[in-house]
Formats: sequence, structure tokens, C-alpha cells
Amino acid sequence: MPVQRTRNSIVNGASIWLASLLTVLFPGLSLAGSVTSEWAQGENSKVRLIAGFVGGTDEKNKLTAGVQIELSEGWKTYWRTPGDSGGMPPEFDWSKSRNLASATVLFPAPIRLKDPSGDSIGYKHAVIFPVVIAPINRANPVQLKLNVVFGVCATICIPEEHELSLILDPTSSDNDSVADLLRRALDQVPTDVQREKRPNIVAFRSETIGSHEMLIVETQFPEGAAGADLFVEAADGGYVPLPEKLSRTSDGRVRFRIDLSKSDILKAKTGRQLRLTLVSDQSSAAFIRALP
Repeated sequence: MPVQRTRNSIVNGASIWLASLLTVLFPGLSLAGSVTSEWAQGENSKVRLIAGFVGGTDEKNKLTAGVQIELSEGWKTYWRTPGDSGGMPPEFDWSKSRNLASATVLFPAPIRLKDPSGDSIGYKHAVIFPVVIAPINRANPVQLKLNVVFGVCATICIPEEHELSLILDPTSSDNDSVADLLRRALDQVPTDVQREKRPNIVAFRSETIGSHEMLIVETQFPEGAAGADLFVEAADGGYVPLPEKLSRTSDGRVRFRIDLSKSDILKAKTGRQLRLTLVSDQSSAAFIRALP
């Protein structure tokens, strides 16, 4: 199926040139309106760049951007690991940016999506991928230029590709509404930092059932948490099947099983690192564990 493309290169290119000229002529100038790009419209989605300062004044030199995607009703897009039914994880290319040392994309906690062909992992309605920006020279504006490709799916999948541009001026004032969006998106990123009502791993072991080697993960979610789920990835990119939920007790203890016979990660079992992501409607967490 042909890729849907949206190009705002003339407008965005002119904006970058004008912003660069103004910052040369008037050092320290605040670039009003530079906290969001224009929406790039697809058939069943739209996407834009947002940016702001997240944190207190001691973090003023830390720039945070976001790739904001909104989806039509009934459509979805994918997490970095799309799940058993296949899918298209998003791709982010920042190579045409200027004054950019690195752009680290973070992934908010996803949900399990039921499909006739198998479950997938992703997002419905909307998602913001936070991006931690490291400038080469913190005194100068960062000219972000992103080529983003992501899948948008209902009963069929459509790859979307867009080019987005945005100027980040470290001397400009913050925009509260955009900063709030970014803070909420960052709060939804699973980490190993201790948080209130964070789910935890209680037991992590392997069991052999017939010819199948199973990975058993027992977890503890906050009492009353809805949507408790587990996603497991091989740190080096190998395929790991989606976990099967075996049981849940009233106090939030949830037991999962992964059939490792369907994966190739056992071929190099010793020291194999797995990333486990626990999610619920209350909180999320991420852990690294060595394959037992």
C-alpha cells in the first residue's frame, strides 16, 4: 500500500531561516509560537512536534520535545514492540536537525489491543512520545527536523510518513499548556524509579511443562488497579511472545506465563537480558532481569 506523505517543507523551511536570522540579529530573542509545529494531517491521524521546559528552574537547560499523534476513532498505532499480530513500530529520524547532539525518544506505557489475528501492543485515540533533547551548543536554538514513520491501523494498516520542523530556543519563556502535556507524557513512561502505587515483580522463574519451557512472572499491582498487564522484550531485540495472564487475586497479585518455546532467545540463554514492563490504569514500571 502506498505511503501517505505530508510535506510542509516550504513553510517550515522559511520559519527555520527566519528564526535563525532573528537569533543572529537579536541574541536572546524569545521566539513566540515556537512551542508547536503545524499539524501534519494523514487519512486517519495527525501528528505534530511540541516542545517546552519540563522541571524546575534548575532544569531550565533541559529541553524536552514531544511527538504528538492523534488518531481517528477505531484506529490505533504501535509501541516500540508491536506484539504477536505484527505491526509497525514508529521510526524517528532526526538526522537533518541542527545544533542537536542527541534526541532520545521515550515510550509511554501502552495497552494490549485485541485483534482477530492475535494481540498487539500500542495506543488508541492519542499518544505523545516525549523526546529528551541534548543541544550541541546550549546557548543557541535547536532546529529540530524530524522524519517520522508510523503505522495507523483499524482492520488494515496504513504507513504514515511526515516531515516536521520546530525551533527550540533555550532563552524563550515556557508555555504552560505544552509543558503540562509533556509532563503528563513523561509521567506515563515506565521506569525503574520507585513511584507511588508502582507495580512490582514478586517472583521470576522458569518451569518446564512437557516439551515447553515457560517463564513464570508473579507480579504485585496496587489493589483495585485495572488493566494490569505485562510486556516482555529481549534487550537485544529477539522475539518474545506476549504473556498469558494465568490468575489474579483480590489483593492485586497477578501471575503471567510466557511460552519460551515460541521464541529464539533460548539459543543464547546464558546472561540473556529481558526488559519487563508492567502497566495498569494507576501506574507503570520497567525492570531488567536476566533470563533464569
